[in-house]
Amino acid sequence: MDKHVEENKIRLLLDLVLKLNETFLEASDLEDVLSAVLVGITAGEGLGFNRAFLFKLDEDSGHIKGSAAIGPASAEEAGRIWHEISVKRLSLFDILDNVRTRMKDEGNPLLSVISGFSVPLDNADHVLVASLQGQGAMHVRRGEALIFDGGHELCDLFGVDEFAVVPLVTHRRPFGVVVADNYITRRRITESDLDALHLFAGLGSIALCQASMCSLMQDRIVDLQRLNSEVVRSRGLLIKAERYAAIGKMADQLLHELRNPVSAIGGLAGVLRKRLSRDSGLGKYAENIITQCERIERTLDELFELAHEPTLSGTEEVRLHGLVSATLDIFRHEMARLDIDLEVNFPDQEPVVHVDRAYFQQALINVIKNAIEAMPDGGLLVVSVEYDDTTVNIRVKDSGLGIARAHLNRLDEPFFTTKSHAMGLGLSLGKKVLEQHGGSLAVECNEAGGATVTLTVPRCHKA
Repeated sequence: MDKHVEENKIRLLLDLVLKLNETFLEASDLEDVLSAVLVGITAGEGLGFNRAFLFKLDEDSGHIKGSAAIGPASAEEAGRIWHEISVKRLSLFDILDNVRTRMKDEGNPLLSVISGFSVPLDNADHVLVASLQGQGAMHVRRGEALIFDGGHELCDLFGVDEFAVVPLVTHRRPFGVVVADNYITRRRITESDLDALHLFAGLGSIALCQASMCSLMQDRIVDLQRLNSEVVRSRGLLIKAERYAAIGKMADQLLHELRNPVSAIGGLAGVLRKRLSRDSGLGKYAENIITQCERIERTLDELFELAHEPTLSGTEEVRLHGLVSATLDIFRHEMARLDIDLEVNFPDQEPVVHVDRAYFQQALINVIKNAIEAMPDGGLLVVSVEYDDTTVNIRVKDSGLGIARAHLNRLDEPFFTTKSHAMGLGLSLGKKVLEQHGGSLAVECNEAGGATVTLTVPRCHKA
């Protein structure tokens, strides 16, 4: 070969490597690298082959299969493409951007040429397998005595008299082979063309290794993020379990230490109230002592419920409209005293739930009580029942002072409260009861002020 031509080939190859170097270094996706390799082989600024075909190794099936293709399918298409490149002065990177999706597009006529082609990896005498397994770059010509099988078959498949094949590897593992030909121009493939193709494929293999490592590292990062999330979640569950255990121990001790003295104080105050006139100052003091003792006993009862998981004594089918109405009746006097209007929205068909009536009603009482306490200066309480095929929702909406969004995730924590006179146990107990029934309790802020608490339980379908 003329020395000047060979020098031009080397200069062209170096220029191609420099142009694609940044793409190779930045590519973190195998498909980006493969598209850059095939474009580099076929572009005018690259090695100048007319077409390039990628055959990837499918390790699951143990076959080399046609995977991607680039280049014109006919002389007419080649003329149109080359004219467009000339007129628009498309650079190598412009071409690369345009072919990323086309290479594997089912409408690509070149892809249909190789889509059904497959060679088993154990067929070591086939030219593609031999190239992949260590024979390196090969120049196959029709009519010549071929050492390996499949050469004439591939010439017929591609419609050419010669082609070049080079392997791609990653981490010393076979990845696939690239076949290049000059189907349109019928230009002969020279030894210099084969050397340039072999060298460029080697550089592409290095880029494939890097992209493969990036993909592997990305998978590891995703796994680590998932494990970290599990650790955080497990830590939260552990802290919550420890908190409940501490609360349980404290509640048991408080119950033991306080219940008997409080009961004694309340009993003695009751005796004094009987002996003293209620109109006298001493009688009023006795009455106040009894009231405060009852308040302490109610708090101790709440602590007892918190310290011990709700044990459902037995579930039954409960019609929800009647249960909600009966619960609201408990608070009608209090709502009238505080000038709170009540709005109740029931669906036409009354849903049925399967619950422990006493525990479920207690959870509903706690929620309604919280809503009323949030409206000391009056307001509107809206209680709605909604249902679908699987669940029933009871929404308790108030127009009270509202809740800071930062507090929403803590409202069901034991002892967390925004009220100066409360223990912060109502929603916590309610949530535990709902969860025992396979349901949930959720709190959200209203746009116009106040809060909405939603109690959700599974719906019971009566026969």
